[in-house]
Amino acid sequence: MSQVESENLTSWLKDTFAVINKGGRLAPAKTSQKAIAQLFEQANGEKFLHAATIFGYSQSDRVRCLARDVPDLADKLRTEEGQRAIDKWFEQNAEAVTEFSRQIAPLLKQLPATSMISFAEHNKEDGSATDRKGKRGKRGPLSEADLGKQLWHALKNLKDPYKLDESRLAHIKQVEVLAQQRQSDSAFAGGEVLGDILSTCVKHIAERANLQSVPSRCCSLIAEIAKGSSLATVSQHLGLRRETVSREYRPKAINILTKEFTVELNRRIRTASSSQTN
Repeated sequence: MSQVESENLTSWLKDTFAVINKGGRLAPAKTSQKAIAQLFEQANGEKFLHAATIFGYSQSDRVRCLARDVPDLADKLRTEEGQRAIDKWFEQNAEAVTEFSRQIAPLLKQLPATSMISFAEHNKEDGSATDRKGKRGKRGPLSEADLGKQLWHALKNLKDPYKLDESRLAHIKQVEVLAQQRQSDSAFAGGEVLGDILSTCVKHIAERANLQSVPSRCCSLIAEIAKGSSLATVSQHLGLRRETVSREYRPKAINILTKEFTVELNRRIRTASSSQTN
């Protein structure tokens, strides 16, 4: 299956699930909306079908054929006739639906949300929170777009702890907590933690690229930028124009990196919290 076909399948599955799950018929709507979107971002449609088949929830060949033959299924199901058909199916399969909902709801709740994270810089003298301009104020959310810009800049300086420590991301609450737990005497503890998290993200993204769950060109772009290569050099390596890489592949790469960073940061915070509890 080509990348375009895989992306089409992913979009088809996501749209169809949203219509079928209207009103939380398969899983709680509020819980599942962001979680399902994130799941499809991390695992393309083909990988999702494969996993669903393993757990007995999908006849993948039939689903692929349906996606190919009825690409507008979600639109058809939104009609009055489509909604009646869905209601009838749920009535006829109530027992199976109940069992599916019982198993899927806890799994969806375990998927961390990635659209917004409450990041705040800390004043190094008194520990008070500051806003992104360095002025004291209430802690506020850093949007995914802003986070992506910060991460891309940090990625370009991955080998330089000093520059990483100058990054705003090295002084957000979560990273500072992790840095304090290291009990390091380094003057660049925040930058070192940030660099370690980013290095892990680059490694995980490379592993996922080998499984074809992320575009290989985006993975190559992330890996080369992490090594210190310029965008022009990476473009030449990929056999593409610099403008094409900047316009088409860099935004996708930043999106992939942002989601991976959020997942890894949340994982480390949970681990740190567990160790403190124990």
